[in-house]
Amino acid sequence: MTYLLLHALLFVAITTTSLAQPSNDTATVRAHVAAHASDTFRNASGNLQYPYLVPGGPYNQSWDWDSMFMGVALAAYGATPYFIGTFKNFLAAVNLTTGELPGCVTPTGSDPALYHAKPMVIQAAWLASQQLGGSPEEFSPYAPAMRALLWYWNSTNRIDARTGLHRWYDQLETGCDNLVYSQCPGWVSDCWTESQSLTLASPDLEVWIAREHQAYAKFVAAWKEEGWEDEVAAAEESIKGIRDRINQFLWHWTNPNNHSQGGYYVAFNVSTQVQIVRRTFQVAWPVWAGLTSNASVTAAALASLQEPDLWSSGGLRSVSNTDPQYNNADQMHPSNWRGPLWVNVNAIMAYTLQANGLTKEAQDLADRIVHTLAEDLRKTNEWHECYSGESGKGLAAAGFLSWDTLVAELQSNLAIGKDPLRL
Repeated sequence: MTYLLLHALLFVAITTTSLAQPSNDTATVRAHVAAHASDTFRNASGNLQYPYLVPGGPYNQSWDWDSMFMGVALAAYGATPYFIGTFKNFLAAVNLTTGELPGCVTPTGSDPALYHAKPMVIQAAWLASQQLGGSPEEFSPYAPAMRALLWYWNSTNRIDARTGLHRWYDQLETGCDNLVYSQCPGWVSDCWTESQSLTLASPDLEVWIAREHQAYAKFVAAWKEEGWEDEVAAAEESIKGIRDRINQFLWHWTNPNNHSQGGYYVAFNVSTQVQIVRRTFQVAWPVWAGLTSNASVTAAALASLQEPDLWSSGGLRSVSNTDPQYNNADQMHPSNWRGPLWVNVNAIMAYTLQANGLTKEAQDLADRIVHTLAEDLRKTNEWHECYSGESGKGLAAAGFLSWDTLVAELQSNLAIGKDPLRL
């Protein structure tokens, strides 16, 4: 009996150690990033007058959110000139009259793959300007483009008149191609009708736009042009309005009559004026940007984030495994956000946990996603775009090298309390 008990304990200890292996896993992922970081670097070409970043794998375009994550992740690997150049290229492509901008740019012109760029170009430019060798001043020629972008996202076409919530054109535009917030992913799908456009309001959009205002305020404060104090005040007022709307329309108490049962952030259909109550990686997304209404909401959202339906052995699932549409299909066009693990959102949520005093939990999440990517390298010698929420197996886009690179410094950043995406 004693021998069996000791054997069982030894087995558990060995299994636990093999699953964690943070030092070996970290060395493995760092070596991969160091060897391949430059694969994402491109020199100025054609319509792109500045050097830029592209994801590895099947891509050769400069994409907005891929570039922001890569620029942050690869700062120690020589990416800064390409990070800065990427967002100069994006800002140069803004239509100063309409504020429109494609979601990716190429040397031969704009790629129509997305209806519009996600609202993260200004914040990415600010993050680039803060790296060694960058400066806010070199982005000052693009102040008109930044103002045009903010005008676009706050235009009547982008804001629901009844709630004031911003709205995505479709689910594809969000970058989370088929997230369960939408009945139909978007215009490339057979199920699409134009009546579905501009109906989705979700936490990610409000957070990105709030951060755009925050970044713009930082730029104008650094430039100190005439009237900059008024522009900063206007940005702060916009952020306050976004915070109020998020907590009025996107917060969901599990039981409105008993808040002790918890709650989380959800999406909203501005056409039906009804919440879209689904559990996704966005249950605590506004916490990252400091947009919660009070401490009780923050605590509830963070507790919800750590529930086992989202928290797998390999990292944070994109959708609850209790959702009727949950799956881990290996697919592209649309890419699968109905269960698989995505490294960019895992990193952001690890930083969110850390910033709110949940240090052990943050490190645990980081260890899990780093281990998932290290195992992919050991088994396949490459990375994939996303990973199974059950087995951790790599799914889709073999050879992918983009926001996966965030794992290289994730654990070390958490150890010193640093969020490299914080504005």
